[in-house]
Amino acid sequence: MMNVLRDGRSERGTAQVGKRHDLKTVRWYVLTLPTTGVARRDRISPAKSLDAELSRRKRRGETLFEYFAPSYVEVRKVDGKMVNTKRPLLFNYVFIRSSVEEIFQMKRTLPLYNFLPRVSSGGMAHFPYLSDDEMGNLRWVAESYSNELPVYVPDSDRLLKG
Repeated sequence: MMNVLRDGRSERGTAQVGKRHDLKTVRWYVLTLPTTGVARRDRISPAKSLDAELSRRKRRGETLFEYFAPSYVEVRKVDGKMVNTKRPLLFNYVFIRSSVEEIFQMKRTLPLYNFLPRVSSGGMAHFPYLSDDEMGNLRWVAESYSNELPVYVPDSDRLLKG
């Protein structure tokens, strides 16, 4: 009796089939944007660039994706006036529901987005992802605040140190 899986080539072939399948599996992947310092961080808007990419894909009939980039509203004083500023809640993280293959295609037009480093699980390495249930919980919390969490930043002279 011949065990096909004992042949090294068969094992590699099985692993390759598993890898290809994993590249096409749609999940909530965690992507990052580069941190560019406080002065420039307002210029990077995950929602704006992802909305533009979705619009482009719709026009071309390409595969669509879903994303989650929660924000918060910061109230601060600018030139003596109180101003609401919308900022990303998870500064340089965004969640995209798509396949690894599709995300790599997206990276051709949005090269600043990167996967987190691979993690190992059960002898296989993969990019970190969240289950639909875990993502549902995270979205539920954000939606409780209408996807915008209010934050008030007091004047520095009103803060007590210590």
